[in-house]
Amino acid sequence: MARWLPVLLVMSALVGCTHTVTEFSILSTKKVEPGMLATYGRTANPVQAEDTIHIVFVIPVELRGHDMNVAINKAIESVPGGVALVDGKIEESKFQIPFIYGVWGYHVEGKVLVNPAQR
Repeated sequence: MARWLPVLLVMSALVGCTHTVTEFSILSTKKVEPGMLATYGRTANPVQAEDTIHIVFVIPVELRGHDMNVAINKAIESVPGGVALVDGKIEESKFQIPFIYGVWGYHVEGKVLVNPAQR
């Protein structure tokens, strides 16, 4: 048992988790014309985007924090003419080795709603 104690201590120091923040039918940070939704197309495959921040010795590497809106915008803008995400989910993940290194972030996944007039 004594020889496994260091291994158990190291493993317990590595902390990480991912949880779903929300699942959505339609989500956007852009201006969407509700009357025009019937004319919009949809991508066949889901897109993914994330916004993360690295933490070293409890100090964030960047001055800004991780932002859900940035992750949503990256996913929408990954397709030309994209205006919203449909049928997707947002997850928040955190991994940290206490007082040494960590990564916190948001992961967004969904199909992009495309305005053909903006292509």
